Amino acid sequence: VYAEAFDPIRDRTALEKLAVWCLRFSPLAGIDYDVASADKATLRTLSPQCWGITIDLTGTLKIHKDFARLGRTLYNLFKGSARVAIAPTLSAAWSFSRFGASQLTIIQSTGELYRTSSQLPIAALRLEEGMQSKLIKIGITTVDQLLSFPRHALSKRFGKSLLVRINQCMGEIEERVLPSKPVERFEVVKRFERPLPNTTRIISAIVSLYSSLFVSLQEKQLH
Repeated sequence: VYAEAFDPIRDRTALEKLAVWCLRFSPLAGIDYDVASADKATLRTLSPQCWGITIDLTGTLKIHKDFARLGRTLYNLFKGSARVAIAPTLSAAWSFSRFGASQLTIIQSTGELYRTSSQLPIAALRLEEGMQSKLIKIGITTVDQLLSFPRHALSKRFGKSLLVRINQCMGEIEERVLPSKPVERFEVVKRFERPLPNTTRIISAIVSLYSSLFVSLQEKQLH
């Protein structure tokens, strides 16, 4: 086993590259917002639970045919080193990938989501620490216990932010992925009918290519 010290900038760059690779599964794939938006100092303080990739599979069923099979494919690609969850909502997928009982969770309907999310801890709803502490103090530790209370009562006592997290998980509030963008590649090519006869001609061709590349980069920067 080989391990390296945590380097937030290097690791975020690596995660971003992996998110770009995941664009083959959906045009909406990106690293989780907390990591994407954090500065260097904040990155060091983020919980390991914040470090992940979200893939929005909305509208891709015709391509993948079977989301359960896709989930197994992703899990096997990472050789069991990553927790993978597919669910009807982005929030639920986040929750099960962090707090689910299995390394691989597949939930294919909202009804199944309500049944399976009941035993998740309240931390799975991405609540602020202060909110979690208040709920735990009155004996609420699972999503099931939380959902047993009327929504208006929860809002009145704990504020609207709690309802937002519940509704995001259950699909009543839409969430969007901040998609990663592939690094744009610039390339210039010059082909010759015959091999160049001497070093001078080779150097001249290289200089010409560099000039063309420089012009392309300038034009891109102007846009």
